[in-house]
Amino acid sequence: MSRPIRMTAQRLAVLVFIVGYHAEHKFSPAQREICDHVDSKRPFHSLRKMSTSTAKYQIDCLIKADYLTGEPRIARGYAPTAEGIQYVKEAQDASPVR
Repeated sequence: MSRPIRMTAQRLAVLVFIVGYHAEHKFSPAQREICDHVDSKRPFHSLRKMSTSTAKYQIDCLIKADYLTGEPRIARGYAPTAEGIQYVKEAQDASPVR
């Protein structure tokens, strides 16, 4: 059963990256790849870097909300669910065109 979560900008960025990465490679990204991607999208003046523990926390939140499925203690043992993919599509449709 899913639990409602607050979808923060960072959490959404993690979900969007995982969904896109999984669609392209057919497996999920490593936590370090998630950190590097999220950091690359931050403003240049941001000094805070995303840690792997923060990536793990965001993944765990997304699993609890049923946006990802997860296998504990397995490297890259998570994947987007149909609900997670749908959420990303709706979020991208709602975002303004740049």
